[in-house]
Amino acid sequence: GGLNPQSTFKLYLYPNGFNSAKKVVVKVTGTDGAYAFSADGSGAETFVNKAADGTIAISDLPWGDYALEEVDPARGYAAYEGVKSFAVSAPEQPGGAWSVDYAPVGAPDVIGTEKKIANAKTAISVKKSTPAGNDLAGAVLRIYEDNNGSKGGLAKDPFNSDGPVERTASSGAEFTWDIVGLPAGTFWLSEDKAPDDSDVGKFQDVKFEVDMYGALSVLSG
Repeated sequence: GGLNPQSTFKLYLYPNGFNSAKKVVVKVTGTDGAYAFSADGSGAETFVNKAADGTIAISDLPWGDYALEEVDPARGYAAYEGVKSFAVSAPEQPGGAWSVDYAPVGAPDVIGTEKKIANAKTAISVKKSTPAGNDLAGAVLRIYEDNNGSKGGLAKDPFNSDGPVERTASSGAEFTWDIVGLPAGTFWLSEDKAPDDSDVGKFQDVKFEVDMYGALSVLSG
């Protein structure tokens, strides 16, 4: 199989426990999913999962309460809106094993006992219709990137070899375009070609935004 998409994460320590709002960023050293706690604070504040299998391993963490946050999702994916909490416990006896609780009591966000955060592709829908029920066949819709407030170049589909994000309407009085995997950012929806029916015109360009969690906001149009 191919590489897994890489997201960027931050790890926080709750020095006074989950019951306190205070948290500090944990710095780590390493690369490509394999990291170690930086005791001297010289490491990086962000890190990515392993490209080959999507895992993250962080060694040498002191005991304490932690929360893992996805701060920049992989292109075309929505970030997990929350944190994965876990607690590291020191051995009860000298020489014993350290333990990790992935569903600790009192944590700010517990998403189950599994050691994972699941991501889904972003998904938005565009619907075109006419009050008179005219045929919309032949209409061509495309997504463009934003360029400092103006329509820029064609948006790229990360799941189709960075090809254009476009759709040609088939026969019917309405159609819905489900757009999956559009990266976070600001875009323009444009009807570049009107339907074959000469009685139906094109709609005005629509500026919109997809945030890192996949939420859609219409900005103009």
